[in-house]
Amino acid sequence: MDEMGTGSGKPRVNLTIFGDTAFEINSKEPKKPGFVMGTFDLLFFGEFQNLVASAEMGFDTAPDGSLVTDLERLFVRWRTERLVIDAGRTHTELGYWNNAFHHGRWLQTSVDRPRALRFEDDGGILPIHSVGVTARWHVIPGQEQLDLVAAVSNGRGDIVDDVRVLGDTNLFKAVLLKIETKGFGARDLRVGISGSYDRIAPLPAGGLPAAPDVKTRPSLPDVAINETILGAYIAYRGPSFTLLTEGFDLIHFASGQSWNTLSAFALLSYRLGAVIPYVMEEIRSGDIMTDPFFVPDPTVPSGLLGKFTETTVGLRCEISTWSAIKIEYRATLTDNEADKVHRGIVDWTFGI
Repeated sequence: MDEMGTGSGKPRVNLTIFGDTAFEINSKEPKKPGFVMGTFDLLFFGEFQNLVASAEMGFDTAPDGSLVTDLERLFVRWRTERLVIDAGRTHTELGYWNNAFHHGRWLQTSVDRPRALRFEDDGGILPIHSVGVTARWHVIPGQEQLDLVAAVSNGRGDIVDDVRVLGDTNLFKAVLLKIETKGFGARDLRVGISGSYDRIAPLPAGGLPAAPDVKTRPSLPDVAINETILGAYIAYRGPSFTLLTEGFDLIHFASGQSWNTLSAFALLSYRLGAVIPYVMEEIRSGDIMTDPFFVPDPTVPSGLLGKFTETTVGLRCEISTWSAIKIEYRATLTDNEADKVHRGIVDWTFGI
């Protein structure tokens, strides 16, 4: 957002378009080598004096060829020299990556986000989007900066891919607090910690004659689930060298039981002119596949990836200011042989 400023003297509106297409080879059947269309993303950004408004829409193609449209972000912002307040649908202030890189793939070094920060409808396990109010206070402004972020929003829905846009499922609201430092030790270094708490509404066990659109939770019926998410990150994006590393501890607690899922990743890259080689390593461990929120019905496949280690190596070749070709290999290793995947991809991404 800071890089897209249009001045404060008169009202302005900017439109940025992101998109990409790729050729992918995937070892997992029945996936065959072929061309893949990425997300077509429209980012609207307008400002007038202290007021900022933004909207982001993503257009994806479903397997049957139909067009799927999502309103990814829609918020209004009031900003002063020391205080910024956002209201609406935003990217949750969980760490660094989630608000540094949004839906356009051109923005990030790698082809895809780390799995820890995938979007809710793409296998993610964290509340990447939230609807509510977020405030950022520059406690210590200047080159060496200390920020305090607080947020109140609608909590989790009935399932992972249920971002509560038109209301909440219970009276309790999700709360978040983050502390970030910038410039201490190095000009481009950011270090932060965050924590959030939510109470997920109970669901019935289900059973006939339940309607198809009625959500159930037979693994833990009629019990609210308490959710705590703790996170920490180090982010350095210098002129040549980049290091991004984040870790999240996601804890669910209910009826005297607890389920703990740990996710962490690290990305390293180094710029050699217009070419940026990079490597990313990611791990996930814990109780995700027995967690009643992530797997509400053990008899139905959840579609989520459980414990894994994943290694990604690639090259980002910037062929112009707003266009890049990414050549990437990724190996995903799990305890389940069917979930092991080797993928090669060439992705041509742009922003205009």
